[in-house]
Amino acid sequence: MADVIVDVFDARGGPPTESVDADKFKQGPTDEGDYVIAWCGVHKSDERPDWSGIPWGTPLKDDGTQVWVWWPQKVARKGTRGAAIRHSWVPLSKLSRVSRARLQKTHFDLYGTWKIPSTWVFNDFGHTTCYMFKDLNDNKKFDPKTERIHDELFHPTPDGEANSARGLKIVLGDSHGCIHVKPDDIDTMQKRGYMKKGNLVHVHKYSERLPTVLKKNGKAPFEIHFYPGAYKILVKGRSQ
Repeated sequence: MADVIVDVFDARGGPPTESVDADKFKQGPTDEGDYVIAWCGVHKSDERPDWSGIPWGTPLKDDGTQVWVWWPQKVARKGTRGAAIRHSWVPLSKLSRVSRARLQKTHFDLYGTWKIPSTWVFNDFGHTTCYMFKDLNDNKKFDPKTERIHDELFHPTPDGEANSARGLKIVLGDSHGCIHVKPDDIDTMQKRGYMKKGNLVHVHKYSERLPTVLKKNGKAPFEIHFYPGAYKILVKGRSQ
């Protein structure tokens, strides 16, 4: 068990009681328990294809009438049965039901300018996402044959990303169960090795109070402790 608190971050999970949001997505408590970090990367969601089916940072271009997306396509290889992946410009209308006007309006709401940006900045899961899983065989490695990635993820949000870019205050709102963090904080957690593959995560009960926070120097292995009732992540490590 890690025994020293080395860092503290703001974080917010789902509401303590179940509800349904305006988009008819279920909101509820973040699942308590022990998990292990699987990996971090840019998220693509099939459940929310209009906004989150396009990865954060995907190049865009606007011809004044239509928005185009730089998108991977499968191309048959000559003389083989396999296919290669090639990128080409694809109309946004083939990937999403979001109109050009709505994209401009959403950019205005987030960034204060009515335009089509050069990259996709609307994915609900932000510029990077960290995944976790229940380690059924206790080897700290994700085994896809017997284990699955947990539905609840660590990630920033589009409004948090926008406020960070504009130098504005970031207020973390309730999630649908995921763990919302600030964009700079998730970058810091990755750079400092807190989100390293194989690190332990413990999601505490909503009723658990935050322990006295006395930050000290510590070393790996690190553990992530999320206290949903206190809206905090504590990172614990070994004493020096």
